[in-house]
Amino acid sequence: MSLSPPESVRRPSQGPASAQDTIQTTALDRSSTAPSAPQGSTKSLLEKESNPPTTDATTNVSTASDPTHALTSSGSALNEPTEQEIVENPWKYVGYPQFSRWVASDQAWFITRRFSTLNARVILLLQDRIVELEDQLNALDEVYSLPRNIIGDEDLTHNGSFRIDRESQRTTVLNDLSKALGQYNSFVNEYSQLASRPSVRVDDVKAVRQWLANHESAIDDLEAAYINENHDDDLIPVHPKPRSWFRMVLEKSSILRHRPLKRFLSREPSDPLIKKKDEGQTVWHNDQRVERLSAVVIGIVGLSMLIGPIWALYEVEPSNKRLGIITGFIVAFYILVVIATTAKLFESLAAVAAYSAVLMVFMQIQKQ
Repeated sequence: MSLSPPESVRRPSQGPASAQDTIQTTALDRSSTAPSAPQGSTKSLLEKESNPPTTDATTNVSTASDPTHALTSSGSALNEPTEQEIVENPWKYVGYPQFSRWVASDQAWFITRRFSTLNARVILLLQDRIVELEDQLNALDEVYSLPRNIIGDEDLTHNGSFRIDRESQRTTVLNDLSKALGQYNSFVNEYSQLASRPSVRVDDVKAVRQWLANHESAIDDLEAAYINENHDDDLIPVHPKPRSWFRMVLEKSSILRHRPLKRFLSREPSDPLIKKKDEGQTVWHNDQRVERLSAVVIGIVGLSMLIGPIWALYEVEPSNKRLGIITGFIVAFYILVVIATTAKLFESLAAVAAYSAVLMVFMQIQKQ
């Protein structure tokens, strides 16, 4: 996945303002960032309000013009905007319809915010509500456990039965606790899934920013700010895409940019409207073919790591030299496992241990 050479991503030009100023000017600031409406739109709106659409009493169907009627009544050529219109009004002809298609075309670009601070604040709020109810319940338990002559309890409140205690204040508090705990547990469990997601790759974030830069004003600045540098630590992939270090290097290298490999390892997006409006600014990698190429390269290197020690140990007689060869191949194999796979540390060490055992068997080979 790659985009054309990066350009500077726009940022809101206004400086920081006080909370009061922000509240008073939010509506004006948002409207100022959006493109101006076409001339005559206000007049048309007033005319529509003064002349409401008529309705047939029999069929109850409005006789006003349907916006979709223009798509069927006119030819397809008339429906297509000119290139100049698209450049001058990207907010109308590109906007979220195209941006959402592009984001969904590759799971690496579907990036959202985790909202860690807000989630933490809501969790703390729910926790505090539960603590308040807990204190009320403990206070009621303490009162109902006092001697009868102190609280004037003629019926001797039963602290060992929910059925007898159904109409008491304590049961009301327990019902409130049940609702509060359910909301708290559900919220914490849902957020724990977000918190456990891996961080996004820098290259994927740059790709989204580059699309916004290439389609300036297609998305409102305030709404596109979720992807800026201020939220780098808060961004998560909706559907994480596991990639080994070797594949990441392969995607960044110039090898995939050569015409034969580029054609073989790229793909067309499933939505034809994306390719039509993207104008060749994006390259979609074919994940299956890239993984196959990566597997072939890794397989060749791995096979050489098995065959190479056999010949090297066969040609060397002193034990100290053999140990040196084995040590070198073990280190090389560990590096290969780390950069070529997504294995965890203990899995990598287990693979290296098995490889070391194989090399120790090779060491027993005596030169005839």
